Amino acid sequence: MAVLLFAVTSAHAETPLSLQDAIDLALINNERLRQTAEDRQSAAERVKEAKGALFPKVEASYNYSRYFKIRDIPQYYNVAPDMGTDGSYSGIVSPGDPLGPDNPLGWHTVPLYGPAVNDNEHTAGITATQILYTSGRVMNYLRSVETSSDAMDNIYLSEKRNLVFNVQTAYLDSLMNREAVVISKESLENALDDHTVIKNKLREGLASDFDVMQHEVTVQNFRVKLNKAENGFQLATNNLKTLIGIRFTETVTLTDSFIDDFPVLEFNKLLEDMTENDPALKATKHQIRSNTYLLKAKKADYFPVLTAFGSAEKSGDSMDFFPEDDEIDDTVVAGINLTIPIYEGGMKQSRVSQAAHDLNKSKLEYDKIKKLLRLDLENAYLTYLSSQRELATSADTVKVAQTAYGLAKLRYDNGLGSRSDLEDASLALSNASLLYYRFKRNTNYYLYKIHSYCPWHARSKS
Repeated sequence: MAVLLFAVTSAHAETPLSLQDAIDLALINNERLRQTAEDRQSAAERVKEAKGALFPKVEASYNYSRYFKIRDIPQYYNVAPDMGTDGSYSGIVSPGDPLGPDNPLGWHTVPLYGPAVNDNEHTAGITATQILYTSGRVMNYLRSVETSSDAMDNIYLSEKRNLVFNVQTAYLDSLMNREAVVISKESLENALDDHTVIKNKLREGLASDFDVMQHEVTVQNFRVKLNKAENGFQLATNNLKTLIGIRFTETVTLTDSFIDDFPVLEFNKLLEDMTENDPALKATKHQIRSNTYLLKAKKADYFPVLTAFGSAEKSGDSMDFFPEDDEIDDTVVAGINLTIPIYEGGMKQSRVSQAAHDLNKSKLEYDKIKKLLRLDLENAYLTYLSSQRELATSADTVKVAQTAYGLAKLRYDNGLGSRSDLEDASLALSNASLLYYRFKRNTNYYLYKIHSYCPWHARSKS
């Protein structure tokens, strides 16, 4: 529904966008995830291809040849002495080279002339082959591509996980910058109210022109902060739109807010969940298994291959285009072929060595990813805890800054405080509010990051 919603929305209408809407759009529109999905499908097709080697191969063939007669050539027949010499023989003749007059049996040679070959030849047949034994080559290769396909499935899940986290981060950045706009507007409004008070004091003779001019600088500074906040919100929103695949001209309204209820997490359980279920780790595990099977398949190249075969063929040749029935021969062949590799110039040894290196490389890759993921999870967990503490402290600071600004404003209105005290209190409130939402964004960010590594743990806590 979200895709249709954005498809029919005009560039000037505001479209509500929740975090889940943004994730759903990104999963549909993101080009990199779609490319990974295509790789996933290709891996599944390679499994089907590998399974095909287990089944018989049946081929039909047809061949037609046209021979052109160049000239007649003699065919010599050696004839026994008691047979006629007029070209018609009822006995056995022996084709061969011409005999001389001194042959011991008194045979004589008769030349007969005919075409060099027949003009038309047709051959049609069916051939079937079935692998019987390959020393484990076919089965190990099949297992290799199957586990490689499993690895590709987990690579897809890892890519999906990363995309979801990137969308969550972009949404959080948009929320934070939206709050910065709200705070900057409030700060500017407070500064304008204060400026009105200062100008009233000027008319009453309780403030100087210098006070008014200096406070005008403060108002301008708040205007600059508001412009900066609005630009930051626009950039953050554009980044979010890029991730989810909608146009910059679309106007969206963020309907979700920050998470305020932060769960208590246990690192050891998180680590156990990640080690068992993280798709990047599972993909590398499957790749190790795939390379192990591939190494076995390459080693099997050293051993014999046994294949059964059979064929049925009809062939005939004639001066006419199609041969007559009595000119067609039937041939049926069945047998077993045993191929024993002896020497191929070191090709097999090189392939085995390459497969062994690939296996070692995948094991090293697994160890590296496992260490990096643990480090990243641990950093996210510790920063999550510290961000919670900072957020709580920052919330108290905002309350104090609000109270301080109220007192400074009251004191200044009653002539008991200075303009600089008022400006300082206003600036302190603005900075404390901005810092509060930055800590809130960070706490949400690291919670999302932990959940991206431990989705099963996150679901169990929801």
